[in-house]
Amino acid sequence: MRRLQNNLRRDACSSNPCGHGGTCVSRYNGYLCLCPAGWQGGRCEEDVDECAHLAGSDLGCQNGATCVNTPGAYRCQCTQGFFGAHCTERQDDCSLASASALCDHGTCIGLPRVAGQPGFRCLCDQGWTTGPGQLSCSQDVNECASGRHFCSKNPPVACLNFPGGFGCGPCPQAIVTSSFFFCSQRALRKCKRRMTTSSITVDCFNTIGSRSCGPCPPGYVGDGVTCTYLGLCNVDNGGCSPLATCIEQRPWSPPGFLAQAFGNSFQCVCEAGFSGRLCDQAQGGCTSDPCQNNGTCHNDGPTGVACTCTPEWTGPLCEEPRQACGGQLYGTNGTLRYPETGEAYTHKRNCIWVLRTTRGKVLNVSFSEFHLEDGGSGCGFDFLEIHDGPTSMSRALGRYCGTTLRGKNLASTHDSLFLWFKTDSSVTGVGFALDWITTDPVCGRDFPVADVGSVSSPGYPGHYPSSRDCMWTVAVPPGKRIQIHLATVQMEHHQNCSYDFLKVYDGASERDQLLGTFCGSGAPGPRPVLTSSHLALLHFHSDDSSTDVGFHATYASVPGVPGCGGVLSRAKGRFTSPSYPSPYENGLLCEWEIRAAPEERLQITFDSFTLEQHSACRWDALEVYDGRDDNAPLLGRFCGSALPPAVLSHGSVLYVRFRTDQSTQLQGFSASYEAVCGGHWTSLRGELSSPRYPEPYPARRLCNYTIELPPGNLVQLDWQHMDIENDGHCAYDYVEVWEPWRNGSERRRGRYCGSVPPDPVTSAYNRLSLRFHSDHSVQHRGFLANYSALDIGCGGVLSEPGRLQSPASESAQSGYRHESHCRWLLKAPPGHTVRLSFSQFALEESTNCSYDYVEIHDSSDERVGRYCGGRAPPTITSTGELLHVLFRTDDSVARDGFLAHFEFLDGRTACGGEFFLSQGVVRSPLFPRHYPADRDCVWLLHVPDGRQIRLNFTHFDLENSTICAFDFLELRNGAQETSPLAGTFCGREAPVGFVSDSNSLRLRFVSDSSMFGQGFQVFYDSALTGCGGVLTGSSGSLMSPNYPRPYGHNAECRWLIRVSQGSRIALTVVDMDIEEQPDCGYDALEVFDGDSARGERKARLCNLQQRPGHLTSSGSTIFLRFRSDASGAGRGFHVVYTAMCSSVIRHQPRGVIESPNFPAPYPSNANCTWTIEALSGHNISLAFSTLEIEHEANCSYDYLEAL
Repeated sequence: MRRLQNNLRRDACSSNPCGHGGTCVSRYNGYLCLCPAGWQGGRCEEDVDECAHLAGSDLGCQNGATCVNTPGAYRCQCTQGFFGAHCTERQDDCSLASASALCDHGTCIGLPRVAGQPGFRCLCDQGWTTGPGQLSCSQDVNECASGRHFCSKNPPVACLNFPGGFGCGPCPQAIVTSSFFFCSQRALRKCKRRMTTSSITVDCFNTIGSRSCGPCPPGYVGDGVTCTYLGLCNVDNGGCSPLATCIEQRPWSPPGFLAQAFGNSFQCVCEAGFSGRLCDQAQGGCTSDPCQNNGTCHNDGPTGVACTCTPEWTGPLCEEPRQACGGQLYGTNGTLRYPETGEAYTHKRNCIWVLRTTRGKVLNVSFSEFHLEDGGSGCGFDFLEIHDGPTSMSRALGRYCGTTLRGKNLASTHDSLFLWFKTDSSVTGVGFALDWITTDPVCGRDFPVADVGSVSSPGYPGHYPSSRDCMWTVAVPPGKRIQIHLATVQMEHHQNCSYDFLKVYDGASERDQLLGTFCGSGAPGPRPVLTSSHLALLHFHSDDSSTDVGFHATYASVPGVPGCGGVLSRAKGRFTSPSYPSPYENGLLCEWEIRAAPEERLQITFDSFTLEQHSACRWDALEVYDGRDDNAPLLGRFCGSALPPAVLSHGSVLYVRFRTDQSTQLQGFSASYEAVCGGHWTSLRGELSSPRYPEPYPARRLCNYTIELPPGNLVQLDWQHMDIENDGHCAYDYVEVWEPWRNGSERRRGRYCGSVPPDPVTSAYNRLSLRFHSDHSVQHRGFLANYSALDIGCGGVLSEPGRLQSPASESAQSGYRHESHCRWLLKAPPGHTVRLSFSQFALEESTNCSYDYVEIHDSSDERVGRYCGGRAPPTITSTGELLHVLFRTDDSVARDGFLAHFEFLDGRTACGGEFFLSQGVVRSPLFPRHYPADRDCVWLLHVPDGRQIRLNFTHFDLENSTICAFDFLELRNGAQETSPLAGTFCGREAPVGFVSDSNSLRLRFVSDSSMFGQGFQVFYDSALTGCGGVLTGSSGSLMSPNYPRPYGHNAECRWLIRVSQGSRIALTVVDMDIEEQPDCGYDALEVFDGDSARGERKARLCNLQQRPGHLTSSGSTIFLRFRSDASGAGRGFHVVYTAMCSSVIRHQPRGVIESPNFPAPYPSNANCTWTIEALSGHNISLAFSTLEIEHEANCSYDYLEAL
């Protein structure tokens, strides 16, 4: 055990046994190496000879090239005139020279050869572009002239252009460089005043060569440069709401001592309707009118309310006077107008506003007015400059003048905006007016299909905001792949990139393979990322701490893997996995879009299929979606080697995706597709027509139309027009109508052709199918039909677990509906069965259930039973996948009706059930595999009255034990747990030729938690007639057929009870309910002393009032006979018996005495006494033919004593 524990704990991968980048998977007492492409062997130590493996395939070297195997890969030495990775191209312009020679400052990307067109294009590096008529990236991008630079504009700094980039000149005097793009003031004296006990700090706003100070903190007054302490509550009410009372809390000291305060505190005493530390939270929303200075209240914002202030006031409750020029404006929405008077602004204004909203939100600003002096492209005179953040160092959104912003919107990526308004000494304008609102941040997008594009982090090249998750979906034309070049990556660094990061996925979902995770910064940047399909997902995440410049990426399409995806638009065709029938590659993601005409559907049929197997198809898989992408309904996900079924679309487009992982390579698949006509209709009414109607239909067409309405509806089909080739027998062109039938097949309602519209068709269920067929010759206009729903309130084909209920009456009276005819077809998935149970049942009573009834048919179409009255049917389990339920009522009495529930059981693991068929089969769970542990299954078999059940075991393998105490099969004559025991079996010896005593049999299978066998399979039938049997146990019971349900009519059952010789039988009637008659002349149970009806009749019984008491036989046998007539019936009888092994044997010349149960083992704790009395003058001789009793030296345990 210790060795086993050590082996389980040992990490076999700790020594890194897998070479060449293989992934080690630890196993019990060993390991498994998952090798990367190009390597094989137990430790990935063997190089795969791709030259031999790929020879003759599309991925091998082509056109006479020489294949050279290299460690982990291979290369092709092309013959003269051929180029490319596999020597398939006649011309490869990118290989004619180096990338720098062809593209100068760019990457060469090969293009398919087109006459008169270049065979390559250049993807330029940042800072370079192609000149007019040029292919190479040899022209510098002048960022300074184009305004695309980010040198400081406040204060202004010169932009210096150089080839491939730009730089910024030196900052003005008293200004230092704080980053590559921005300047800030030198260490000016902070706006603060040293106190004797503490230091206070006020906000400082840098301006060009100077600064301005914010207001003094609570308790102080002054201009910000100088602040004088007056007491917390003497300035601005201590910060408390103007409606509250401020109480300053000074430190207390005992007499003779002096307390030194290190920051006094205060308390706000709130008015009614307000709460919070500053009494600024309105408890009743706007009902308490918390907004001051004529502000308008809204139920929103961080204090429970939001205030829209008049132009003269600001603050959360409009409690602060608005500065004439500049200031901080806080709020989820608001308005900023400058000048506020509506007159033209004045000269030499220098104003700064900071708009702030709730943390984690962003601002959307719309300009209703904007008219400044027009200063040209650089806005060098009067301007409004806006930065995406709280300072001038934040990313500049732009510098605006003239009327450029009138009617425009701007959105931030942070929770604040910095606005700088500056005017010169000459021309003025009317100013600007803006409104801002707060919205949730939105970043990312789905890019349209394009061959090239770019993606950047929010705010790039400024700092990205914190706490963001952005998703971009990039798409190039199907059949191509995407090459992503990360030009800039500058994010918060972490070893595992768990703070801020960019993830790139090989597909449009985070479920697809992750190609890379990027963070930090450094040069050179990451290598280009290449996808396997035409889709990629980029996920950018930032946490709530540090931010940086972010990333900038460009992408371009490159040729895809041959045969991997594309658009298929022909009427029929074929597609295969890449390299088929050779093995497919690892790491593939192939996508096909198959299109048909709008009125047609598509069908895919698989000819060959061999993929890596997984129970959930998580490794290699083929997926088919009913639409243009993977957002459409999934029609099927397939893997393994089983040939998938045909797939039929509901529309005219299918999306097929084939993906492989990094391990196993198999042959792949081959499939054909075809555009088909017909369709699937689910609306309550609609129209069907032949292809191209009213034009002639095409030749050689087979169209399937399916109408499926909600349960409780029938389909009413009305023909509007019919014009189909007529040969008298509808053998050439025709339309057929089909509907489901109760045995699981379909029933044809009719075949039609000619020019006369057929009669309307009403379905039996909620489904109806039409099939239109045309041959190769004559074509006519076809057909036109309308359908509508006929609501009957019940019935239908049900393929999901649920319930059945009788339809309610349409009148005011209670009860079910008269003249109902409801059909339900319960259809389980393949390999499952149906279990139906009734929780409520009350129908009109009749002798043969001929008025109102529920009738149930099994999968074989055999009738299980017809039920009425107030006794609910038993729980019924189907033998197959179908169960048919019919409910029919007449026009008279209606009772409460019924309610039933049904479920589907897995036929392999199903355990037990109740069956009412004349023949069938019972199998142990999981047969023929080993049965599971700890199961207790009960099957109840019922056959028609007057018949017996015969069992034929074809397989029997249970755990063996002496008394079958572990795993066993128990048979009882009857349907009850207390029915007479017929036998308990285990091991491999099944009962042979077993026949039940009546028309019911109970089978119980029990398994324990240890050893398992293969189980059993038993077929049963009801070929024998009669009831009764022979009982030989030392004790037992017998019951009338169907007990405790009514016994059948015209029955005659015979039972013989035989116990060990020398014993007598004591018989007791436990229950009796038989049709009564004074002399029991109708139905009766008779008891005879002996082995036949020729013996003494000891009783004739038909009710318990006869009080028969104990009936005792004179010998070791007793005979019972039960008869019933053709009329009434009760629940029957239940009789128990016991062998009495103590007896007196008088004056018999000879005889036999046996131990109880002989020749079976005698029971425990037996105490039997036999007294033999011979005639006077005779002696008694005892001769033992068998003596097998527990051995013990003194015979103190089990013994036989003769006295």
